[in-house]
Amino acid sequence: MGGGTALTVSGWHATNQAINKPTHYIILLDRTNNQEIGRQVVQPVSRPDVGRVHADVQNAGQSGFSASFAFNNRINLNHELQVVSRYTSSNDGNSNYVDYWFDPITSSNAANQGFLDGYN
Repeated sequence: MGGGTALTVSGWHATNQAINKPTHYIILLDRTNNQEIGRQVVQPVSRPDVGRVHADVQNAGQSGFSASFAFNNRINLNHELQVVSRYTSSNDGNSNYVDYWFDPITSSNAANQGFLDGYN
């Protein structure tokens, strides 16, 4: 995470609750300071693997997404970031929606790591 000029997230979100909710947003939140960094409308990405496993979910085969958020002063890789996938019927994405909250992500920069190789 963080090798280029943008933070790119990709994955899938399939739900029958998305029927009549044609707009798909990916939202990036900063959980550390409780602020929305940005949101993007994304187009469906083909995911035949998801479609095979979740054949009972409408449009599961088109449930993939990819979104890139340009690095700027709002993205702090030392903070805990949250990605939310939202299907909605409203233009602004703030009403009549269904969300999936992915596990929070943290850069290795924020981790406190170490290993004692030995002592003498």
